[in-house]
Amino acid sequence: MYAPNRSRSGSFVPDLHGYDREPMCGYEREPMHSLQATVTQIMVDIRNLTEGKMNLKEELTRLKEDNKTVTSRLDTLEQSFAELREKGEVALKQASSRTSSNDHTAVKSIIQPLFCQLCGIDCSHSKKVCVAALAAVKPLDSGEPLELTAEGVEIWHPNWLGQVDDKLNAKFIEEVAERVYNNEKSQRELTQVKNILDKSFNLLIITECAKTYFRSIHKRASELQTEQGVRKAKQRLEYGRQHARRSTVAAVRCKAALQYEQDSGHKGAAALIETDLGSNVLTCNDSDVSKDTLERRKLAEVGKSANKVIGHTWRSINYITFLCWLSFHTLKQQQDVNEPSSGSMRNADDEPQCKHCKTTKKFHKRVFDVSPKHLNHNPPQPKATIFKSMVDETWHTKNPDMEVVEGVDWLKGFYSTLRQGEIFDADATYLKELKEWPKAGMCTSSESEDDMVDI
Repeated sequence: MYAPNRSRSGSFVPDLHGYDREPMCGYEREPMHSLQATVTQIMVDIRNLTEGKMNLKEELTRLKEDNKTVTSRLDTLEQSFAELREKGEVALKQASSRTSSNDHTAVKSIIQPLFCQLCGIDCSHSKKVCVAALAAVKPLDSGEPLELTAEGVEIWHPNWLGQVDDKLNAKFIEEVAERVYNNEKSQRELTQVKNILDKSFNLLIITECAKTYFRSIHKRASELQTEQGVRKAKQRLEYGRQHARRSTVAAVRCKAALQYEQDSGHKGAAALIETDLGSNVLTCNDSDVSKDTLERRKLAEVGKSANKVIGHTWRSINYITFLCWLSFHTLKQQQDVNEPSSGSMRNADDEPQCKHCKTTKKFHKRVFDVSPKHLNHNPPQPKATIFKSMVDETWHTKNPDMEVVEGVDWLKGFYSTLRQGEIFDADATYLKELKEWPKAGMCTSSESEDDMVDI
């Protein structure tokens, strides 16, 4: 053992030569072990990253395949959608072409009489007569589209019951379209006059218009093949006739109502006039009406050709009176205009006319009203605007579901303010009859002649 040494400064310095150095060797191996563990961990991490990378590649490959599948399906859907859109556009174009003839009125006005002309039908008759005559044309047994008369005139025989694109009918349509087109072309070249607008002067448009009219004749001819179709055609014809009569009366009354508003200051007079609210004006066939109706026609002195008028039970006496006043006022104005004053017919050099006794001119109706027991008992159409003053109070009490609108209060009491000579004498008698007729009987009677129409 050696004594401890001291440094120059006097501090104690231990002697390390005598210590065992074996522990120092263990201390040096610990960093090596930690390094190996770190390397091992790094290798594990690298292996995990490699495996993760492989998994990501596999997932990416799967996603790419799925994307291709989705893209393929989208392409298929887009193709299907494009095909559907194309079919829809074609269908829409075809549908518009069938109805676009209304946009080419000049072409229609030429085609319709040309159909009659080619089929040997007199075009001077009314449209309804011409359509009926066209529908009666039959195809030839030989199958030829036309025949020649002794004078060399071509008479076409289309098959209305066939399809418009059938061989025989296609020739007829082609003949019509080419005649219209060539005639218009020659007209423009010779006279510079355009009977057809430029937008309509197209062979395809003219052909479609001809096909549209062919289809209408096809429909009419098909109806005439069955009893039910014939009955429907007659009913439609009769309804159109009745509606036309009501429309004519409504137009005349509406004009008079506007004048009444201006003269009296009563607003809403024109709103009371609607075609669907008018009375039904029907032909009076002796075999289809009751004896009392024939007797009323005789008493009215209107002649056997006069039409009968069937009103509605829901209308109030004031509303009916106002309608009668409008009709009388219109006829009186027309006759005043048609008959010029005596001064306008004489020259200055003419001798003075002889004086005559002044007489009051009477106006007569051209139709007659049926008995109140034959009135129409149906309510008005829901779409019509009905003011409360237009409806009979008793009828409205029995039919509370009927919607009415407040207003036009000046109509109340119109019957009581009526003066003599403001309506036809026949209307005055009829209004008095309505006033005295029991309301309960009017609402419950089932003897209406409104369904006895001439067809």
